[in-house]
Amino acid sequence: MNCLPPASAPQESATAMEGDQQRHSPAEIGRIWKTVSWAGLLGTIYGIICMTGAPRVKFLTDLKATAFDFGLIAGLCSFAIAFQAVGSLLNSHLRRRKVPWMIITIAHRLLFAGVLVAAFVLPQGHTQMAVIISVIFVHDALAQTSVPMWLSWMTDLIPERAMGRYWARRQRFITILSIGAMLAIAFYFNWYEKAGQVQLGFLILGTIGIVLGVTDILLFVAVPEPSRSDVKGAGVLHSLAEPLCDRNYRPFLVYMSYWHFAIFVSAPFFGLFMIENLGYSVMTYQLLNVVGAVGVVLTSNFWGVLCDLCGYRPVLVVLSLGKAITPLAFMLAPKYDPVGIPFLVIMFFLDGICNSGCALATQGAMLKFGPRHNRAAYVAAANLLAVGIAAGISPMLAGPMIDAVNKRVQIDVGWYSLNGFHLAFFLSFLLRLGSIYLAAKIHEPGCLSVGAMWAQVRARNSLRTIGMVNRLHATSRETQRLRIIDGLTELRHPLAIGELISALEDESRRVRASAADALGWIGTSDATRPLARALSDSGSGIQPKAALALGRIGGMESLKALLANLVHEDPAALGETIDALGELGDGAAIVPLICLFHETNNEALRNRIATALGRLSSMNSVDEVMDALGDERKFTRPAPAMG
Repeated sequence: MNCLPPASAPQESATAMEGDQQRHSPAEIGRIWKTVSWAGLLGTIYGIICMTGAPRVKFLTDLKATAFDFGLIAGLCSFAIAFQAVGSLLNSHLRRRKVPWMIITIAHRLLFAGVLVAAFVLPQGHTQMAVIISVIFVHDALAQTSVPMWLSWMTDLIPERAMGRYWARRQRFITILSIGAMLAIAFYFNWYEKAGQVQLGFLILGTIGIVLGVTDILLFVAVPEPSRSDVKGAGVLHSLAEPLCDRNYRPFLVYMSYWHFAIFVSAPFFGLFMIENLGYSVMTYQLLNVVGAVGVVLTSNFWGVLCDLCGYRPVLVVLSLGKAITPLAFMLAPKYDPVGIPFLVIMFFLDGICNSGCALATQGAMLKFGPRHNRAAYVAAANLLAVGIAAGISPMLAGPMIDAVNKRVQIDVGWYSLNGFHLAFFLSFLLRLGSIYLAAKIHEPGCLSVGAMWAQVRARNSLRTIGMVNRLHATSRETQRLRIIDGLTELRHPLAIGELISALEDESRRVRASAADALGWIGTSDATRPLARALSDSGSGIQPKAALALGRIGGMESLKALLANLVHEDPAALGETIDALGELGDGAAIVPLICLFHETNNEALRNRIATALGRLSSMNSVDEVMDALGDERKFTRPAPAMG
């Protein structure tokens, strides 16, 4: 009699569970990601020099830029995010994103030369500053046009379940090496600042930045682009309307918009405040940024693991509170250097820790929450509303307010000179506190609560587990991976689950088998579906281990996967499946096992079936089970396992 499920069932189920299949092996992705990371390093150095670093702040102040000008630059650069809508439209029509992205981004990098030319060709004054601000706006508009294409491309390259760890690995690598670049820039520019040659120093520095920025883009020639089947060619309004109409995505849009508004009431003015109000040199400012970068380096891997395994919502709730402290710390920074500088060193380090997690959590959430067919539009909508509009309006309001207050009010109290900067920082502090509530409202099914995440973090061996997980993610050597997996098996911490699931697809069968064994010992239900897929895949080579692991984990999903595998022809895999069903102790396995007993002529399998049936029934020996197989009604009473 044939009571067993159809052979196709497990394969279809596993495929449905897994979703989009990975196009490259983990080892191939690792090699590709190294190129992406090196390119990102060059792009980051370009950004430090030409977009965000202290030398540009000093360069613009040397050209007589005011707080109003800095607020206008920040506002217009935020409004440039609207061009992500253009990039999203292009992305929805392009089957190949690589070449258009490279052309647009190279043009963006070369355009910064216009800022350098304007500083030396045009006479200093309002016209010169207007030209510089205009060039910066177009420069940023081109950059934002390219963002949806690049993110869509990169997201197609890396597996979703390990997204946080891949981005964390890249962020940590870039930040470690960019610290050296920041130090070199600080010492280099300090010489020109002391010599009164700020503009000449920035001209040379900016030229170097442009060369590095273009080289960054050229490295992507070696990065493959996965084929696309999701090109629909929808109109830009339709594409952007979809995320706005998505009830599950809207809470994230609200959070992002409010949070960026609160952040940018103060963030664009921190550098100006330190140079003008506290009297710090560009070198001091740059070295403080290095301290922040150290915080990023030390915690990138930590936040990447938490994002992947706990979810983005609890991470954002915690970090929203952490980021609220930053403007408050600037308010409390005294002008007395022996106290103020050590105070800001601590603040920059803590802010770097928060920035590390914020970058990973917000980017990961944008990429995860949007559907693949329209992911670029979801990213564009979030950036347009948050960075483009909200973060554009707030500095344009705060800048004139700071200028107006500074002209009328300055209260000297001990080490402090209270003025418009302090008012903006206080308002930003209050606004940032409100983002905690909105972060808690983000829709993310399956994520942990803040309390549950905290319990994971403070559990024994959590930091050790995270360190081992990141080493496992970073290495491709079989012996090292096996040794790390053995260590994770001993620790049995649930924070290791995500990377162990990824290891089920390793090129080495030994690594795959070791990962399956570790997942069984850790025993969380999150591993059930990947193990079921490995069990149903005849090419995995680890079916016995997968069956054994599912038996240890237990639960209905494990039972379904094991029952579906009773049609397997491999005696080793089938034997482990039978044993696992006996370990599970669920009476639902009795009838399928009886069917298999009558259909097989393999005596070893028949004995294992009898043992399993004994565990599932009230019988106390294999001989009793064998005798009872002539009267199957005796197996209707599940009982405690024998043996």
